[in-house]
Amino acid sequence: MSTILPLGYVTLDDAAQTVGHTLFSGEPDTLAVIQARSELGHNVGDGAALAEAMGAIWDAVDEGALRLVAIGGRPRKIIKLDPDFTRGVPLLRRVRDFTYLRPSHRDWKHVTAWFGTDLSGVVLAIREAEVDALARRLGRARRRKRPRKADTKAGRPSTQLSIRCAIEGLIKRKQWSTQRTLKELTLLVNRSPLAEKQASQETVTRALDFLFEDTKDRRYSRVRRVRLTDR
Repeated sequence: MSTILPLGYVTLDDAAQTVGHTLFSGEPDTLAVIQARSELGHNVGDGAALAEAMGAIWDAVDEGALRLVAIGGRPRKIIKLDPDFTRGVPLLRRVRDFTYLRPSHRDWKHVTAWFGTDLSGVVLAIREAEVDALARRLGRARRRKRPRKADTKAGRPSTQLSIRCAIEGLIKRKQWSTQRTLKELTLLVNRSPLAEKQASQETVTRALDFLFEDTKDRRYSRVRRVRLTDR
């Protein structure tokens, strides 16, 4: 019977499922997975995706971002495992348990001193909060690497679009003109029901300049004040 984990811990397999979901959410299934599901008639996992997620977990363990523990024995013990130790135990990183540890191995005495000679119920685990933090970090890295569409512009286009619409409406209704201050325009834009969010004067100015560049309409051409300097 497997060891019941303390509250707040998850197995490596469960951790890999969490990380894998972050790494591959939105991605289509591979052809091999689709064919296997069709032939077997039930859902099957993506072994390659699971292996990549597990690799990310072991990388995080080596970096110290995840603290790996072994849980088992009677009474139950929670033993923190050093990354170098996990690399030294035969096949531990592949099978995720002590199945292949033998009495002839140098670490046999240490492990059996912790858990006894029956190692079948010993489970490798990680704190769930640390796994969630890793998944968020990998998710942010994945979003940064995702290529931007050719017609996508930097910044927050939806916010800029609403501000431009608000400016167009104000000028068409003659509630503001370029002879008045940008500070006043900003106040009017932020009061407009068309503006999705409160905007700074700098953001409103950029939207006004864009409207002039796009339309060449002089109603959007702001007066640029020139600072006089002593000669």
